[in-house]
Amino acid sequence: METIGQLNIIQELQKLNDNLSLWLTENNDGQTFEVLTIAKNPNYDRLIDRLILNEIRPLLNKDISGFQKIVETGFDTENQVHFIVYENFGGQPLNEVYEYANLLSLKEIAKGLDDLKKDNRQTYIISPKYISVNTNGTTKVRFIGLFEFFKFKNLLQTEYLSPNVVEWLNDTKKPRPNFQDDIFSLVKTFVQYIQGTYNSEHNVISEILKKSLCVKRTERFSKYHEFIELLEQISVTQKLTLKTNSQIVRIKTQPQYEQDIQDLINSMNENVWFLVENKISDGKEQITGQFSTNTWNGRFFIDEQGYIFIPFNGCRNEKNDRMVKNGNSFLSQFSFNQTSANYNCLSFFANKFAEQNRLAELNKSKTQLVKLWQTLPDKEREYIEETAFKAKFKSRETTTNGSNIKFQLVEVSDKSWVRLKELKNEGVILFIDDQKIGKILDFHPKENFITIKDAFCSIDEISESGELIEDVRQETSQFKKQVEACKKFEKTDVVNPTLCSIMATPETTAMPNSSYLQTWEYENFREEVFNPNLQNDDTQREAVLEALHHKPLYLIQGPPGAGKTTVIVELIRQLIKRQKDVKILVTSQSNLAVDNVLEKLDEINQKEDADLLFMRLASENTLEKENIRNAILPHTFENKLKNWVTETELRAKSYFSEHFSTQQKHKNLVEFYDFYSLLDKENDWSKFNNRLRMSQNYLKQLFENAKDFKEVKKIFEKELGSEFLKLKNIQRDWFAFLGGVTVKDGKDRKKSMLNNGSTEIDFLTAMMLQTNIMGATCIHIASSKYSKVNFRFDYVIMDESSKASPAETLVPINMGQNIILIGDHKQLPPVVTREEAVKKNVKTELEDNGLDFEKAFGESLFEKLIKAFEADESKQNYIKMLDIQYRMPKQVGSLISKYFYDGKLKNPETSVIPDYDKQKHHGLTLKKDTSIIFFSTSQRENPNDNDNKFNRQNKCNVQAIKELLEKLNVLYSDNLTKPKPFTIGIIAGYRGQVDLLKNSISLSQYSNFIQIETDESGKHKKTNLIEINTVDKFQGAERDIIIYDIVRSSKGQSNIGFLDDYRRINVAFSRVKRLLIVVGDSEYLIKRATLNPNGKFTEFKLQQIAKELQEQGLVFNQIHEIF
Repeated sequence: METIGQLNIIQELQKLNDNLSLWLTENNDGQTFEVLTIAKNPNYDRLIDRLILNEIRPLLNKDISGFQKIVETGFDTENQVHFIVYENFGGQPLNEVYEYANLLSLKEIAKGLDDLKKDNRQTYIISPKYISVNTNGTTKVRFIGLFEFFKFKNLLQTEYLSPNVVEWLNDTKKPRPNFQDDIFSLVKTFVQYIQGTYNSEHNVISEILKKSLCVKRTERFSKYHEFIELLEQISVTQKLTLKTNSQIVRIKTQPQYEQDIQDLINSMNENVWFLVENKISDGKEQITGQFSTNTWNGRFFIDEQGYIFIPFNGCRNEKNDRMVKNGNSFLSQFSFNQTSANYNCLSFFANKFAEQNRLAELNKSKTQLVKLWQTLPDKEREYIEETAFKAKFKSRETTTNGSNIKFQLVEVSDKSWVRLKELKNEGVILFIDDQKIGKILDFHPKENFITIKDAFCSIDEISESGELIEDVRQETSQFKKQVEACKKFEKTDVVNPTLCSIMATPETTAMPNSSYLQTWEYENFREEVFNPNLQNDDTQREAVLEALHHKPLYLIQGPPGAGKTTVIVELIRQLIKRQKDVKILVTSQSNLAVDNVLEKLDEINQKEDADLLFMRLASENTLEKENIRNAILPHTFENKLKNWVTETELRAKSYFSEHFSTQQKHKNLVEFYDFYSLLDKENDWSKFNNRLRMSQNYLKQLFENAKDFKEVKKIFEKELGSEFLKLKNIQRDWFAFLGGVTVKDGKDRKKSMLNNGSTEIDFLTAMMLQTNIMGATCIHIASSKYSKVNFRFDYVIMDESSKASPAETLVPINMGQNIILIGDHKQLPPVVTREEAVKKNVKTELEDNGLDFEKAFGESLFEKLIKAFEADESKQNYIKMLDIQYRMPKQVGSLISKYFYDGKLKNPETSVIPDYDKQKHHGLTLKKDTSIIFFSTSQRENPNDNDNKFNRQNKCNVQAIKELLEKLNVLYSDNLTKPKPFTIGIIAGYRGQVDLLKNSISLSQYSNFIQIETDESGKHKKTNLIEINTVDKFQGAERDIIIYDIVRSSKGQSNIGFLDDYRRINVAFSRVKRLLIVVGDSEYLIKRATLNPNGKFTEFKLQQIAKELQEQGLVFNQIHEIF
């Protein structure tokens, strides 16, 4: 090898084994680096990928005391090696230059280990061979994060490992190594130096050696600070003589404090953190900020001569933990001296100052970004309200039938009369202010009046003049919720404020410390999954495990058929297993995606007798339109409450039947007691006697001698028993209470409320408090219906997040402590408004006439985040792509992978699903064995579309699709006898073509694709197994056979339009489970179609696919060539 990545090799420093080498390299600027190379090998590639992702990249470019800094990681395809680039500080292995060992280095390493432990990172390669030291005594631990790999390759120096770690190497079921073992290895490495330099009988030295090197781990140091505090007790002068560094910065203070500041400087030479402010100082206009050591803190100023001025009288003798933990502070690598220096630090701090200003600008851009996000929904709301029907009236009167009301209008425009006709046909209800008036019966433009049919209110409740309006609250509510979410986000008025910076500026915001996963946890988790299918899918299993630990934000990219729902369900089960009262929101832009997850949970509850408590929240409009699956309907709040009330009453009645069977036989007497119990015992004696006179003789005889209610009570007690009567009274009150749980009693109350300590809550809130999982769309969860609930979820799991706009995504995100976004930015993006008036208003509001709408609003928050995380190696362990698809035939899967996923999406291994090809076969005998067919219209009489950009249609393609359907209907004559009949999806990219297909094709003639089922009442229900729709409507769905209509075609060269968007092609093709048929003019697509010159896409994927299919002989002009 001569190069590694972009670095030139100077020499090999260390050959650890045949697969592992350490090199000295340099870049084109002459900077030198050390590089560790690991040869690619299938036996350990996954281990290396995982270690680099989870243990090495999060530490990139971080200054960790006593550890060699990691600069870069990568894979060299030419040499087929993984590589890790480290800083070069001229070090040699400690075992070769032991005379350079020093106690200060031991302490520096201990501090670094302590900081790593705080991030739950422990177990490092600590031994003389793998610790490097230079001639100045600077010492660094090498190969951070590679302990598991060195263990795998038997490269650990076992003589420096604690006894229990040696045992663990031979039996991994024994307790794993921890930080106490790191302390053992560290002291063992330096023990020769310690014993040779200090008196072992010294109390401090003796205690360090004794407590560090105990055979029993439980007898060693229990915390790093105990170990470090003992090291601190060794004389400062000894440490200072050992501490040398090539970059020494001069410290100055006021003359009267020059003697006093020495202790502070000594402390700075151990550890000092600086926080540079983004404003220069008043007066001298110097770079300034705060500093903190382990024992001192104060302010500093950078003089133009390159020294640091510290006003000692303003310093405090304590550590400033808050400053140290600030994400913008940094640990200095300089040495400091009061009298001499060899380094001018002005340029260094000037760069830090520039960086701080850049961060301040980014914070400003964060505010501007949130304003951008909220402007679009705000202007969409305004547009709907402005264009809604409004008409002022000057009088109103009832018509002859008394229930209709006639309104005399004032100056109504022609446009409004047209809209009024639409409203009448749609059965829309008109309002006056918030008062519901009724539907339109009739209207007369010439006479300027409108008649409302069967008004909901009397004429006296309507003012003599006013304004009739179309109620658009349902349409505008979603936009209002988005705007409100943006405002809350900007103010950080959210459940987890940490998320605000990550979401808005992911490029620069560091992720908070999260639970660190070790390799053994990945290995053990294979046996912990509920769904055994995850044992064979590494990325699905790893996505679940990492989502549990990598907080507060984790991204899962789910390509078509890769098992997003499977992962979500497993994740939910694991969360509940770990925390019984966990609160989870399952959300999405669509009802379908929410129901997919809840349906799986329902199946698990039934099959496994699991107790996964979930509730579906939905609007009345959603329920009325039957947009929720039948299997989920019993789990809506309304039905859950209704069923609970019914079941509770039945249980109460059943209890009485079981425990009071004798009394229950006296049905008439029990009913009479029910009547009696409701009477006013002071005033209703006559009512009692009147009822008695009308009762059976049996009752008359019982009560004929009773003179008052006291005697009546005694008779009831004698006949039915006092215990029965007591419980009967409780049952009566309980039933009355249950009857009021849904009855409104004022604005924010129900007739029956529950006491929750100092407050009252309704049954909705109470049931939610007892439920682990809520399912709702990302907009509905913010409904005013739940205004009293105050949602705070431990986890928000949002599916199809790549389809939602940033403002939509913020609605549920604001409610979550931890967020898991699942989507695929290689599929359909958010829908951006087509209304030019809205676009104009947005540009005016933002004062930006050149605003690119697609760029500003066409990118989802999921896509923004995943791109930023991919570009930042320290965040790459917060994303996971599911990399095996289980939906499509392998031929289609390979095509999708090649053109849309850079070859990263795989088909299932035969060893895992041996009959996969059989499962995905279409069952037809084709003249060419294939799962993909391009049915070309190029040789037909007129293959071109109508060239109408507002209503694009292609009649030739419609005819070709008809021929295909006729043939498929014949070939699948036994379709309805299959356990699960095949389905067909016909997808077109243009709404005009979809309308033409629906109007031209009578689906009823394809009898083998019409399923007839009989319901419980004996009625026949027909289900058409063929569906025609747009690409957008098909996302998230799948069909056995997909027919994709390209539509576009012209005689000459022309722009392909939005078919240049490969994401739409990806969605259309990847819906298929068995057979993909593409219909269109192949010659036009391959030879004459061009990309949009002003578009965002530089590759014509659809054209590339068509060329490949032609090369493979899969383009057919006649139907007899196929079947």
